[in-house]
Amino acid sequence: MFQKLTEEFLKFSRKNGWVFAVFLIALFFIYTTDSGSIIEVSLVFLVYFVADLCIMMMIQLMGEDEYKMASIFQLIWNIIFTLLFLYHFFFNWQWQYLLGSIGFLLWVYKNITLYHYQKDTTWINNITLIIWNIVIFGWAYFIFEPTLTGQLILQTLWITLFTGCLVMKDTYPRIRYFQWFFWLSFLVLGSGYWIYLEYMQGSIYGVTISYFLMPLTVLLVYTWSFKKYL
Repeated sequence: MFQKLTEEFLKFSRKNGWVFAVFLIALFFIYTTDSGSIIEVSLVFLVYFVADLCIMMMIQLMGEDEYKMASIFQLIWNIIFTLLFLYHFFFNWQWQYLLGSIGFLLWVYKNITLYHYQKDTTWINNITLIIWNIVIFGWAYFIFEPTLTGQLILQTLWITLFTGCLVMKDTYPRIRYFQWFFWLSFLVLGSGYWIYLEYMQGSIYGVTISYFLMPLTVLLVYTWSFKKYL
C-alpha cells in the first residue's frame, strides 16, 4: 500500500507540479497580507494532500474493478478527513465538515461490509444519506446558526452533493462519473468563493485552500475521460 501511495505521489508530481507552485504563491500572499497562519495552512495542506492521494488511488482502483482494495483507501482518507474535521470543529468552530463526515463514514461502512464481507447494507444509499444530511444540517442550523450565510449554504450543498456521489454501485459507472464530475466542479467554484470570503474576514484557513487546489487536480484528471462517458 505504501508503495502504491509513493507511485501515486510521483505520478502526481510529474503531472501536477503546478499545484505546489500555486500553493507557494498562496502562502506568500497569506504572509504578505497577514490573512492567516502559514504553519496552520501548510500542515493542513500536507495532511489533506495525503488524503487526496488516497482518493486518487481509490478512483483508479474503482476504474480497474478492484473495489475491495479501493474500499481500504476509502477508509484511510475518511479517517484523515474526520481528524481534520475534528480539528476545525474544536479550533475554528467549523462544525459543517464534521457533521458531513458522518455520511462519509456510513459510506465507508457500506463498502467495507459489501466488498470484504459480502453483506450489502441496503439502508445506506443515495436517498437515505441525502435525507440524513437535510435533517442533521437543518437541526444544526437551528441550534448553531439561526442566521444563514452564503458560505454556510454553499458548504451544506457541496457536502450533500458529495454524499449523494458516495453510494453509487459499480454497475452504473457513467452515472457515477457525472456525479463526481458535477460535484468536483461545484466544490472548486465554491472553495474559490470561500477563500474570497475568508480573505475579506481576515483569516484564510488551510482546509479552504486545500479544498480548492486538491479537487481542482482531480477535476482535471476527470476531464480527460469526459468523452469516454458521453
